[in-house]
Amino acid sequence: MPASNAAGSERPLRETSAVPVASSGVYSPGRIYPSLPSTSLNGNEYGDGTCTTPTATITRPAEVFTATAFPSAASLRINTTAPPSADLVEMGLQCNLLELLLAYMFPTDEYKIEEADLSRSLKEVWAQKEEDFKLVLDDLFAAHREALFGWIEELRVMRQLQLIWESHPVMDTSVLTLVSRVLALNRVRIALLRWKTIKANDGNQDLSLEDLLYRALGLMTNTEGSEQLFKKGVQTLRDIVFKAIRSEDLAILM
Repeated sequence: MPASNAAGSERPLRETSAVPVASSGVYSPGRIYPSLPSTSLNGNEYGDGTCTTPTATITRPAEVFTATAFPSAASLRINTTAPPSADLVEMGLQCNLLELLLAYMFPTDEYKIEEADLSRSLKEVWAQKEEDFKLVLDDLFAAHREALFGWIEELRVMRQLQLIWESHPVMDTSVLTLVSRVLALNRVRIALLRWKTIKANDGNQDLSLEDLLYRALGLMTNTEGSEQLFKKGVQTLRDIVFKAIRSEDLAILM
């Protein structure tokens, strides 16, 4: 065997020129990679039985690109977490109040409102807009407030009367049932008396407490020309109790 093939005299692998190689998408221009022997073709180590070391061509790997830093989908969404302005909150409360009022005054089988929900909405809107109402109503502010909260109390005692009627049939004439009915009717009568005791004048005409109530409801719901609609609604609610209380003198009808 030629000396060149001796195990101890293998020729060192030749080195190629510097080839920039991509590693995780980053090139290293100054790194030197040696030539590699060819693979075995005939079962021998180098294919032809010799120890010649052909230079293997190093091919630069395909470039690795990272994704361009586009904005994420989340960053493109409209920011809906910002709190609404105070004006929008107040307007939403007014819209909700108008819907509750009309649904309570003119109930349907599909849409019925509880008295407690309506009363809560009335108080909430009044509290939110009270300072504005003072500027608009001026000297009549206190009278409008009296009308509103008087009506809220009327709604409460009328609801109590309805519950008694629903829980105790008309045929029930026991003493306890009669006492419960009369007491409930008397509370309603006290609430109705309030409307007959307070008058106001806006500088042009005398106004009843009911007139002030209808104006207050229009102001609170931000509606114009709605007084007649609210008047009709209030009268519709009172018609229920006027079956047992005479409207002229508020006498309780046993």
